[in-house]
Amino acid sequence: MKRIVINLCIAIVAIACSSNTVSAAPIKLACIGDSITFGAKVEDRAKNAYPAQLQALLGSKYKVSNCGTSGIKMRNYLERWGDKIKAIQPDIVTIKLGTNDTHYRDFKKPDNKKIFDAAYRDATLELLGFLNGLESKPKVYLCYPIPFFKSENREKSVVEDIIPALAAIAKEKGLATIDLHEALKGKGNLAPDGVHPGAEGQTVLAQTIAAALTASKKPEKTQRATLYDFRNSDGTKSFKARLKSFDPATGKITAIKANGSLTSFNIDFLHPDDQKYVKEQH
Repeated sequence: MKRIVINLCIAIVAIACSSNTVSAAPIKLACIGDSITFGAKVEDRAKNAYPAQLQALLGSKYKVSNCGTSGIKMRNYLERWGDKIKAIQPDIVTIKLGTNDTHYRDFKKPDNKKIFDAAYRDATLELLGFLNGLESKPKVYLCYPIPFFKSENREKSVVEDIIPALAAIAKEKGLATIDLHEALKGKGNLAPDGVHPGAEGQTVLAQTIAAALTASKKPEKTQRATLYDFRNSDGTKSFKARLKSFDPATGKITAIKANGSLTSFNIDFLHPDDQKYVKEQH
């Protein structure tokens, strides 16, 4: 009888461990932004800022981080948040920066547009370069800033400077965009001070972003749901993991182990059949 009980306990533990092994790590989403992302002037921002609402919309398969700070700009974001973003190692990043950058646009000076456009573009490319250098190799979405409802010049800068710059960079780099400007266009009643959306406006932003993320994440979710049995070059050893990224230029593979941790190795480490699998998935 004791032996039966012991065997039963061992079986229960084994099942529990097996269940833990196959559970997928949450997809880490970092919402980079300014005071609008932070949730300034939003009642109960911890619940109603759009990153928090995104967490509720996307569910437990995602872990959303609010990486917004009041007053921050594209040009100084990295110096204040670089280390924190690196520590998060996000799988997905949304960038909503540009609202505060419009402070630097001077329409009274004819040559200012060229200077402004170059500075904003350079700052955006610097941030993208930083994100591309992360081990997690996140998928990046560029968000068009929401409208200014009470400042004609700053709204003009958003429409004529910021959005065209982001659209051009997205096209060059093959990045997705999310049009938050269009989402709140004509809805000034949702931003009482003309700049910061209240809880209802934040809901619009969260829903718009969630729709963009889920629309393009479906194929990746299928991939994440399956653990692949990778073998070393001679097939004598193996381990289970999900393929996260592959860089053909360097041969570097990043995969997610069953316990959720990241591992990196060169494609030459793998069995030829597994190398073929990686290249097909890429």
